[in-house]
Amino acid sequence: IIGNGATARSIAMALGNKVHFLVRTKRHDDEYLLKEYEKLQDTEYLINATPYGTYPNITSNPLFPLANFKKLKMVIDVIYNPLNSPLILEAKKFNIPSINGLDLLVKQASINYKLFTGKEVNDEALLQVVKRKLYNIVLVGLSYSGKSTIGKMLAQKLNKKFVDTDDILFREHHDLPTILNNGGSIDDYREHENKLANQIGLKFNQVIATGGGMILSASTMQALAYNSIIIHLNPSLKTLKKRFDEI
Repeated sequence: IIGNGATARSIAMALGNKVHFLVRTKRHDDEYLLKEYEKLQDTEYLINATPYGTYPNITSNPLFPLANFKKLKMVIDVIYNPLNSPLILEAKKFNIPSINGLDLLVKQASINYKLFTGKEVNDEALLQVVKRKLYNIVLVGLSYSGKSTIGKMLAQKLNKKFVDTDDILFREHHDLPTILNNGGSIDDYREHENKLANQIGLKFNQVIATGGGMILSASTMQALAYNSIIIHLNPSLKTLKKRFDEI
């Protein structure tokens, strides 16, 4: 368990206290300093019980890397804003199953609802409703891959706001032709893309159609990933050529 506060100790008690703690300051014998994380690389379950990475104190870096945690079966983070915390994103990088704080929040709400009303709640069904409402869908792919067209249909179908990054940059006079005509560079354009990604990536309930080159920037994609499911549209070269020729 990362942390040693009230949340961490509550989790430990629920687990029968068969845990180790990773902390900034040691207080007990069952604790390790965060910089000693390598001593616990054989762990099977990792739970973050700290507010690290919670909005608005967003960060792209996990407290430590998971590359050498070869036995991890599950990563859990109590954070639910953003939905994909730095630890969750690190787990996804290595295909490690993960649960965020939203799952825990819904479960807690259903238990309290039963205590007050005596009525059962279908946790899984409720969780799916909440997830469908909150998560963004980010569409990436080459130009003419259909991001805007499919994005608009998805947004209408799922009752989400449609956001087209190219359209926003054009309205703000930060599109590539305007920047180049004013003496700027493609790096300036990428900087505006990154700034926009950080603005919209922390919002919820959107379908976001990205510019074709956004995927080239790791920091831009990280910003879009916080509250999103990312889908790559990859039509054939023949289809792309046909669409390009029809313009």
